[in-house]
Amino acid sequence: MQNKAALLTTYRELLKKIDQKFSEIQTRQSRRMKCGQGCHSCCVPNLTVFAIEKENLADYLRQNPKLADELEAL
Repeated sequence: MQNKAALLTTYRELLKKIDQKFSEIQTRQSRRMKCGQGCHSCCVPNLTVFAIEKENLADYLRQNPKLADELEAL
């Protein structure tokens, strides 16, 4: 099994590809798609994440402690 750092790297590369593809689709379908910065209508209570998603979020918050503090204040 790969180590955590390698898994995170692979996961982040996948996220970049997904974001790129989404941007392409959004450009082609701009009149139909209403998603935008800060959109969160798909978030629901009791939403779960995979371990790799949790680790990616935790790593991001470790690298951005100010944001982590702001989230704690909510």
